[in-house]
Amino acid sequence: ALAVFSLIATLSVRSGFRAEFVDTILGSNAHVTVYNAGQIDPITNQIDRRMTDYVATADRIAAVSGVTRAAPLVKGQVMANFQNANAGVEVFGIAPEDLMTIPRIAAPIESRGDIRDFANGVAIGSEVARQLGMTVGDKIRIISPNGTKTAFGTSPRVSAYDVVYVFTAGRWDIDKTRVYMPIDQAQLFFNKDGIADEIEVMVENPEPVVQSIRHAGAIFVGDYTPVSAGDYLAGSNHVLPTGGTAQFTSGLSPMTFLRTQQVVTYDKSALGQVADAIVTLAHAENLPAHGDAVTTRFP
Repeated sequence: ALAVFSLIATLSVRSGFRAEFVDTILGSNAHVTVYNAGQIDPITNQIDRRMTDYVATADRIAAVSGVTRAAPLVKGQVMANFQNANAGVEVFGIAPEDLMTIPRIAAPIESRGDIRDFANGVAIGSEVARQLGMTVGDKIRIISPNGTKTAFGTSPRVSAYDVVYVFTAGRWDIDKTRVYMPIDQAQLFFNKDGIADEIEVMVENPEPVVQSIRHAGAIFVGDYTPVSAGDYLAGSNHVLPTGGTAQFTSGLSPMTFLRTQQVVTYDKSALGQVADAIVTLAHAENLPAHGDAVTTRFP
């Protein structure tokens, strides 16, 4: 009886932990992230993935059955400062109405301030607030080294914002690094007027979405399918096509290093059955000799 009780208790704890763990991941992160395939910038020789038609694109995605949210984002890694304290953070520029739909941000474990004031400032993770020693009402300075280019070099871009909301999502990496900013302010700060970097998509059930994905080097599906499983043990590969190249190529595999050799054999009867088709195609390509290679075999 004691062994049965222990087993039931262990399974209950594991089940509860799993539900909590999955909730913290999916309650703060997108199920699917949509990027622009991009074009190569002739000056920088880098792929430009900026989305100028992000509103229309988000509307089209939101209209897909099963999609619950499609939120355009502007993202950037910056330095946050308050008095003598500094911290590396990632800014997520997002519309206030979209921020309200992120479960672990709109209804976190703990919070200070009012998320409804987001349009007037920024929302920061509780660990960001702890590192910087700040709270609601303080001004956080956001510093980016990719600032204004002058004759004397690049001048860092610095702006200050009121902290109106502090959240605890329950994931250390999110609470320690994330700063949410109204998308129009993020566009202004990062000099991306009228541009979004990506669209964050949430769906009712992530697994059926796999059937709709046409171009991907690898797709990791389910709560127990981490990317590291594909890297080390699952049999897939970590070397995957990037920059939109999954449209015409696959991930690295033994086939990448193999040379194929084709052997074709027809007998007279088999060639006779397809002779007319070969001749028709040869003449369509204006290559009559290719057709002659067939007809001469049937005098």
